[in-house]
Amino acid sequence: MSRKERGEGKLSLFIFLAAIAIAVFVAIKWIPPRVNAYEFRDEMTRWNTDPDLKMRRADSDAVVESLLKKADELHLPIKKENIQVRRDSDWYHIHVVFDVPIDLKVTTLKQHYDFSEPRD
Repeated sequence: MSRKERGEGKLSLFIFLAAIAIAVFVAIKWIPPRVNAYEFRDEMTRWNTDPDLKMRRADSDAVVESLLKKADELHLPIKKENIQVRRDSDWYHIHVVFDVPIDLKVTTLKQHYDFSEPRD
């Protein structure tokens, strides 16, 4: 009797499909917060590259409020104390550190981000 006739191939197919389903579930949970975090980083960069924002000469509090608003839009857990802004003659020096919890139903993982602008 061959393996196919005994049904041994069905178990490996089930294990393969379960592994694919788990990988898709983790990707669905992991990727969107990561995309949002890097979109937030683009907003930080915009403060030094967008001529309209640079010419405004906004103070540090205005930059922090703008970044908090963007973080809220992107559903990122960033608080005012996570953002440090310093302005010199030409640049906004922005540093943001935060963690995004990822609930995987059986455990919670954290994506850690430490963004600086201008990038070193």
